[in-house]
Amino acid sequence: MNTFSLIPHAERVAVWSIAPEEARSALIEVDAAKHVRILRETVYARKDKISREFLGELRHIPVVVSLHPALAYSAILPFSLNLSGNAREDRLSFQGIVREYVNRGNLETRLEAAKSLAVQDLDAILFDARLMCLKLDGKPVSGWPRLQGKKLEGEVHLLFTTRAVFHELHDILHSRSELFATEENKSALSLLSRVEKGSLRLLDADPQGADIAVMDRRHAPVFRKLPFAWRSPLSLLREEWGISEMVARRILIEAKEAPRSSPMKKLFEKMREASLEGFKKALQKTKFRGTIYFRGKDVLPFDLPEAIDDVGLATYPFREVWDALGFSGLQEVNHEEESVLLPFLEFYYHRGDPAHHRALARQIHWIAP
Repeated sequence: MNTFSLIPHAERVAVWSIAPEEARSALIEVDAAKHVRILRETVYARKDKISREFLGELRHIPVVVSLHPALAYSAILPFSLNLSGNAREDRLSFQGIVREYVNRGNLETRLEAAKSLAVQDLDAILFDARLMCLKLDGKPVSGWPRLQGKKLEGEVHLLFTTRAVFHELHDILHSRSELFATEENKSALSLLSRVEKGSLRLLDADPQGADIAVMDRRHAPVFRKLPFAWRSPLSLLREEWGISEMVARRILIEAKEAPRSSPMKKLFEKMREASLEGFKKALQKTKFRGTIYFRGKDVLPFDLPEAIDDVGLATYPFREVWDALGFSGLQEVNHEEESVLLPFLEFYYHRGDPAHHRALARQIHWIAP
């Protein structure tokens, strides 16, 4: 796995977390002792363009772009290359081999990406491709591998988004000396894999929809998403009464706290039971066993932790991951802060060699039309 050692003084990183309705930017500082501070946060509507002045101010700061699962499709593809004599001697030959592999992965993955993003094939755009977890003849390497070996193994991380989002982020793509792009749930599972082994599963449920993200390095692709067709109590209430998400959420909170005999309580119980039945059916279709972690802003029809058949459902253990990796400086972290910290932490551990990625990105960034 690629590693990155911080220089002794503090480093600053800008994170943009892009969601369907809004985007959140954060300027994060971390020092050699892994003490983290969020120096500045800004929330803006997706219709607002990021100012060129702000981009100019942060020109020399690494930028992390994290896309909400509804706006991105990630795939981690394992690869194994037998290097020829030319590839061992010539960096350009090596890039050509990798470019062909990425191109093949792009063609094989784009159809699934388009289906997940609910767009036409040509509107699923390859946003980023990155080499990770490189090993040469079984030994980990970072940066440009010393091509004095025969077998190169690793992972290609592909990130797709819609054409509309791609154009929206055009200014960032062309103004950065270092850009790290990811998807929020991939960040969550990548970090969890540093403290837990085996197959990891994450249920992401927002009012816009739900998916189960799976990371398992014993299978290809290593990371994949499965649709989770289920309607939450929040969705059921919004459909029945034709109200906004904010109002529906407030009603459900009040109904949950109402006296047992009240009409509001009975309404909540009716919707909860209908939602729970649908949840169980969707869960049975996955045929999963073991633990599934939950992230998202939707309302579940039960409190966590919960056991359903052979599946245990629990809240994503952000604080446990944070502490296990040795970070400090932040106490209580809400969902919005977690959404910028997760991609930042993935960048911290999977930054790789920026010069390596820039050289490769020049060739592969626009493979997709």
